[in-house]
Amino acid sequence: EVLFEATCTSTTPGDTLRIVGSAEALGTWDPKRGLTLTTSAATFPRWNARARLPVGSAPAEWKMVITRASGSVDWESANNRRTALPAEAASAGQPWIVRVTWGGACANAQPQRSAAAAPQPAAENSRQKSAA
Repeated sequence: EVLFEATCTSTTPGDTLRIVGSAEALGTWDPKRGLTLTTSAATFPRWNARARLPVGSAPAEWKMVITRASGSVDWESANNRRTALPAEAASAGQPWIVRVTWGGACANAQPQRSAAAAPQPAAENSRQKSAA
Protein backbone atom coordinates (compact mmCIF):
# COMPACT_ATOMS: atom_id res chain seq x y z
CA GLU A 1 0.00 0.00 0.00
CA VAL A 2 1.17 3.50 -0.85
CA LEU A 3 0.16 6.72 0.88
CA PHE A 4 0.32 9.57 -1.61
CA GLU A 5 0.79 12.95 0.04
CA ALA A 6 0.66 15.89 -2.36
CA THR A 7 1.00 19.61 -1.83
CA CYS A 8 -1.12 21.59 -4.27
CA THR A 9 -2.06 25.25 -3.94
CA SER A 10 -3.42 25.47 -7.51
CA THR A 11 -6.96 24.37 -6.64
CA THR A 12 -10.04 26.38 -5.80
CA PRO A 13 -13.14 25.27 -3.87
CA GLY A 14 -15.01 22.60 -5.85
CA ASP A 15 -11.89 21.29 -7.64
CA THR A 16 -10.70 17.70 -7.26
CA LEU A 17 -7.06 16.56 -7.26
CA ARG A 18 -6.36 13.10 -8.68
CA ILE A 19 -3.39 10.91 -9.48
CA VAL A 20 -3.78 9.40 -12.93
CA GLY A 21 -1.39 6.87 -14.38
CA SER A 22 -0.46 3.54 -15.88
CA ALA A 23 -1.57 1.33 -12.97
CA GLU A 24 -5.15 0.14 -12.60
CA ALA A 25 -5.31 1.76 -9.14
CA LEU A 26 -4.43 5.07 -10.83
CA GLY A 27 -7.15 4.85 -13.48
CA THR A 28 -5.01 3.66 -16.43
CA TRP A 29 -4.65 7.27 -17.65
CA ASP A 30 -8.36 8.09 -17.39
CA PRO A 31 -8.79 11.21 -15.21
CA LYS A 32 -12.33 10.19 -14.27
CA ARG A 33 -11.02 6.89 -12.86
CA GLY A 34 -7.87 8.25 -11.23
CA LEU A 35 -7.09 8.06 -7.52
CA THR A 36 -8.96 10.91 -5.82
CA LEU A 37 -6.99 12.73 -3.14
CA THR A 38 -8.72 14.49 -0.26
CA THR A 39 -8.00 17.57 1.81
CA SER A 40 -9.78 19.67 4.40
CA ALA A 41 -9.70 23.23 5.68
CA ALA A 42 -7.31 22.05 8.40
CA THR A 43 -4.86 20.22 6.09
CA PHE A 44 -5.00 22.30 2.87
CA PRO A 45 -2.82 22.52 0.77
CA ARG A 46 -1.85 18.94 1.67
CA TRP A 47 -3.94 16.28 -0.12
CA ASN A 48 -3.67 12.52 0.40
CA ALA A 49 -4.99 9.11 -0.61
CA ARG A 50 -3.97 5.45 -0.39
CA ALA A 51 -3.62 2.98 -3.24
CA ARG A 52 -2.28 -0.50 -3.88
CA LEU A 53 0.42 -0.48 -6.55
CA PRO A 54 2.21 -3.50 -8.03
CA VAL A 55 5.27 -4.56 -6.03
CA GLY A 56 8.59 -5.60 -7.59
CA SER A 57 7.53 -4.78 -11.14
CA ALA A 58 8.07 -1.96 -13.61
CA PRO A 59 7.50 1.51 -12.15
CA ALA A 60 4.02 2.98 -12.37
CA GLU A 61 4.04 6.19 -14.41
CA TRP A 62 1.66 8.93 -13.36
CA LYS A 63 0.78 12.61 -13.13
CA MET A 64 -1.49 14.68 -10.94
CA VAL A 65 -4.52 16.30 -12.54
CA ILE A 66 -6.95 18.89 -11.27
CA THR A 67 -10.54 18.40 -12.32
CA ARG A 68 -12.03 21.87 -12.11
CA ALA A 69 -15.54 22.48 -10.81
CA SER A 70 -16.38 23.43 -14.44
CA GLY A 71 -15.40 19.92 -15.59
CA SER A 72 -12.17 20.91 -17.36
CA VAL A 73 -9.02 18.95 -16.52
CA ASP A 74 -5.58 20.48 -15.93
CA TRP A 75 -2.65 18.05 -16.23
CA GLU A 76 0.74 18.69 -14.65
CA SER A 77 3.07 20.02 -17.31
CA ALA A 78 6.17 18.18 -16.02
CA ASN A 79 7.26 14.79 -17.37
CA ASN A 80 5.50 11.68 -16.06
CA ARG A 81 6.43 10.72 -12.54
CA ARG A 82 7.61 7.14 -11.94
CA THR A 83 7.16 5.18 -8.73
CA ALA A 84 8.41 1.64 -8.19
CA LEU A 85 7.91 -0.42 -5.06
CA PRO A 86 10.72 -2.90 -4.36
CA ALA A 87 9.86 -6.56 -3.84
CA GLU A 88 10.50 -6.27 -0.09
CA ALA A 89 7.61 -3.79 0.14
CA ALA A 90 5.18 -6.73 0.05
CA SER A 91 6.60 -8.23 3.22
CA ALA A 92 7.37 -4.98 5.03
CA GLY A 93 3.97 -4.93 6.70
CA GLN A 94 3.78 -1.15 6.51
CA PRO A 95 2.60 1.33 3.92
CA TRP A 96 5.04 3.24 1.77
CA ILE A 97 4.75 6.98 1.31
CA VAL A 98 5.23 9.21 -1.72
CA ARG A 99 5.42 12.96 -1.04
CA VAL A 100 5.10 15.26 -4.03
CA THR A 101 4.34 18.85 -4.99
CA TRP A 102 2.09 19.89 -7.90
CA GLY A 103 4.27 20.60 -10.93
CA GLY A 104 7.35 18.81 -9.58
CA ALA A 105 8.90 15.64 -10.92
CA CYS A 106 10.08 13.63 -7.91
CA ALA A 107 8.06 10.59 -6.86
CA ASN A 108 10.26 8.35 -4.72
CA ALA A 109 8.54 5.86 -2.43
CA GLN A 110 9.90 5.39 1.07
CA PRO A 111 8.71 3.15 3.89
CA GLN A 112 6.35 4.92 6.25
CA ARG A 113 8.21 4.59 9.54
CA SER A 114 5.27 4.84 11.92
CA ALA A 115 1.73 6.12 12.16
CA ALA A 116 3.17 9.38 13.50
CA ALA A 117 5.55 9.74 10.53
CA ALA A 118 2.75 10.80 8.22
CA PRO A 119 -0.82 11.85 8.85
CA GLN A 120 -3.62 9.50 7.95
CA PRO A 121 -5.78 10.51 4.97
CA ALA A 122 -8.69 12.80 5.74
CA ALA A 123 -12.08 11.14 5.87
CA GLU A 124 -13.63 10.76 2.44
CA ASN A 125 -16.55 13.06 1.93
CA SER A 126 -18.92 13.61 -0.95
CA ARG A 127 -17.56 17.05 -1.78
CA GLN A 128 -13.85 17.43 -2.43
CA LYS A 129 -12.56 20.66 -0.92
CA SER A 130 -9.43 22.68 -1.39
CA ALA A 131 -10.06 25.38 1.21
CA ALA A 132 -12.75 26.46 3.60
